[in-house]
Amino acid sequence: MSRPFLRHAADAALARPALFLTVLWALLCAPWLIGSRVLPYDAAQQFYPSVAFTVQQLRQLEGPWWNPLLFGGYPQFADPQAMTFQPTVVLPMLLSSLPSMSWFTVVVLVHVLLAGLGALVVARSYGLHPASRLLFALTVMFGGVAASRMQHVPMIVSYAWLPWLWWGLRRLSQRPKPATAALAGLFGGLCALQMTQVTYLMGLAAIAYGLYLLTHVAPQDRLRYAGCLALAGVIAAVVSLPQWMATFAFLPDTNRGQLLLDDAMGGSLTWPALGTLLGADLLWARGKYVGGGDLTANYLYLGAVPLAVWVAWGRATLPQYRHQVVGAMCCMALATIYALGLRTPAYAWLYEWLPGVSMFRRPADALFLFVPAAALLAAVALESRLRGAQWRPNWAGLVVLGGLGAYAIWHGAANLGGVRSLLPLLVTALISAVAIWALRASRSIGPLTLAMLLVLFALDLGVHNVRNRYYGGSGEVRKLYEGAGLPADGVSATAPILNRIHGIVRSGVIPERAEIVGVNALVNAVGVRGVAMTGGYNPMLYAPYASAFGSSTFVGTLSERVFTELAPRYDSPAFDLLGLRVVVTRESLQGSVESNGVHWKLRESVLPRILNPTTVRGHQGALPPTAAFQATDFNSEVWLPETALAGTSCARRQGGVAQVAPVSYRANRVGIDYRAPRPAWIVLNEIDAPGWWAEVNGQEVPLLRANALFRGACVPAGAGRLTFHFSPLRMVAMRWSNGRRPESGGSDAAAVAAGVAD
Repeated sequence: MSRPFLRHAADAALARPALFLTVLWALLCAPWLIGSRVLPYDAAQQFYPSVAFTVQQLRQLEGPWWNPLLFGGYPQFADPQAMTFQPTVVLPMLLSSLPSMSWFTVVVLVHVLLAGLGALVVARSYGLHPASRLLFALTVMFGGVAASRMQHVPMIVSYAWLPWLWWGLRRLSQRPKPATAALAGLFGGLCALQMTQVTYLMGLAAIAYGLYLLTHVAPQDRLRYAGCLALAGVIAAVVSLPQWMATFAFLPDTNRGQLLLDDAMGGSLTWPALGTLLGADLLWARGKYVGGGDLTANYLYLGAVPLAVWVAWGRATLPQYRHQVVGAMCCMALATIYALGLRTPAYAWLYEWLPGVSMFRRPADALFLFVPAAALLAAVALESRLRGAQWRPNWAGLVVLGGLGAYAIWHGAANLGGVRSLLPLLVTALISAVAIWALRASRSIGPLTLAMLLVLFALDLGVHNVRNRYYGGSGEVRKLYEGAGLPADGVSATAPILNRIHGIVRSGVIPERAEIVGVNALVNAVGVRGVAMTGGYNPMLYAPYASAFGSSTFVGTLSERVFTELAPRYDSPAFDLLGLRVVVTRESLQGSVESNGVHWKLRESVLPRILNPTTVRGHQGALPPTAAFQATDFNSEVWLPETALAGTSCARRQGGVAQVAPVSYRANRVGIDYRAPRPAWIVLNEIDAPGWWAEVNGQEVPLLRANALFRGACVPAGAGRLTFHFSPLRMVAMRWSNGRRPESGGSDAAAVAAGVAD
């Protein structure tokens, strides 16, 4: 290939930075874009099933409100990480005839490109050279936690909108008009739709940046800018309001109202992990990570080129960028201090005094702010060089990096076996030397040199941050996850297990349930096939359900499975009510049979999904007494709160005997036809929660919490149809009335969560 041709190609690439960036993105992400690989772990186990459920509901012209397939049923729309209201995720997923994991991966990767394009716009607003813009954008897209946490999709989606919010606020300070405020507010709202700690911290940063800009607006424009800034805040609140209202209505009934300070220790950035800034594989030896903490949350490698540029020309900052440099360095320092969590006194103080901090458990999430701040420093340093700045090493930075390097070598000698720890540092040093040599070689840097330097940078990020464990670089990951939830499954390694579970529990109108322990790929993905589960994988749980049935989030082994007094073992009557038909585990259970590489335990004592008890046993408090509950014949008896019995027409003893038949089972609606000579009790063995209500032949009747956690109603004599409905608006409205449903005795989550009554 001739040099003139390369020079012409480089000129064209730098003339169209957005196109150049898109080509680099497509090349780096090609295996995922063409479907040969998929995003792994949480992306497959938690977030894809949630979005797939939303898409399936919308395709059936139903709301994605109540998900009956996980945790016995829960209000998925209130899950702050389910992305139910995020249009840039849900709408592209609707374009696919089948919401596959491959297509979900593409949708997520488009958000990575979206972040890069936003970064280009931000850099252009600062007047940076196209090469500086591209360095900034590539670092934002693939640097540090932006790459290592690809599996945490809601964080990536919020992060994708951060550059656009950044640009919107900056644009607003330059042109304080309602239209500009609306644009900034829209970006802020799209960013805030995922209620993670990343969103929380980005919101704080946006507020601080908006107030900072207020001090730099011309005095005659400050009042107008302040008004437009307030308007942008209102619009952002309106865009994200559905998710916020739903989540805060559900939050008091969950395990996530407030976390203990000590819970943050495991999610704090570790001291050894600081060394990953100098080498991508610095803390790996013989396939084992030795840095402590969560390796994906503690990852700092931004690439050797930004590091080299900042070290070589970081002190040569042009006067017009000094404020940006100071701001970026302050952001990096604050983000690092916050990320270190309980390893510094600062986090405990923030936990005590800053509202919202106590709701999260992973301080290392602050590294999502570290990445764009560091990217800006590198871009400004490159800009200084391109405008003629001479070699001016950043001695303070060199001292810090030298200290990190010395610590990394010491740590490696102690944990990795000496020379092994030097290899990642040598790779970084080699790439850095090439970058510095290329930029120092001549007074004027040509487009070909810049383009080749950017390609070298992209290759560095591709090898170390993309084509590795974080994106699910192994083909085995695709074999494990792709197709795990699809009806036509010829790919997934877990397909035989999934197909058999599906055949066991989907035999009736109202499905029975399965519990899976240790088969990670199927924890939530089975829901895409309509398989109902007693558990699932989600850090936010419905507290009454968790207290009644124990571990309902992901457990890897049977020893981690926590039972309760109400449900002390798998043969307990509580699991008969819940409809647990089969337990699938990697380990042997008493009475289990091994097949397809797992152990199967079929439960034969499962009760009918609809019961017609004739005798009521009342109880005080949230739950029935444990001993009496275990001895109950649920075919003829039902436990109901005493406070809920007043005004019902059904007899407490010798209630009506009814013929019942399920006629419809939808996520938000269950229909039951019945015929009874006198008023009768009907119990549907599905989870009751705020937002559910009942009607008979179109007339609302009291919905009662039966047998501790299920839906019950007293139906009038004759023939009729009893329908249970879930209303998201009712769930939100009930929170404003202290979470009480007078006719059912309420939903006192705090009382239930305190433990099972004796």
